[in-house]
Amino acid sequence: MTTSCFQSLEEAISDEHFPEVDLALRRGRHVGRDDGTAYDYLVDALDHLEPFYRRFGCELMQRADGYFYLLPSGDRLGRRQLTAGEMLVGQTLALMYLDGFYPVSTDRLVKGRLAASSTAKRRSRAGL
Repeated sequence: MTTSCFQSLEEAISDEHFPEVDLALRRGRHVGRDDGTAYDYLVDALDHLEPFYRRFGCELMQRADGYFYLLPSGDRLGRRQLTAGEMLVGQTLALMYLDGFYPVSTDRLVKGRLAASSTAKRRSRAGL
């Protein structure tokens, strides 16, 4: 066991950071170094929280690249996995956003597509 500023599980879950961190983890969020005090809390309370979450059928995982997450190993906590189609749509939208070619505002995106569509129709009617 590593050194912890918490002497017991009771102290760890009585800490002001526990409710926020617990809800974030149970909702599937990853808590990383950039989360500041939430990450520091998990580092300090890790020895007490690992057995706590194991009782709920989860593993509190700490990755070497600096983040924590809950990995359900049973069915006590809800688990939802995206379908392949949902993942494909999400990846496509993320790449479009990161590409910078597509405007961020959906209003401009729709107007731009409508304008491009009407221009193409006019050209096809004119035989261009």
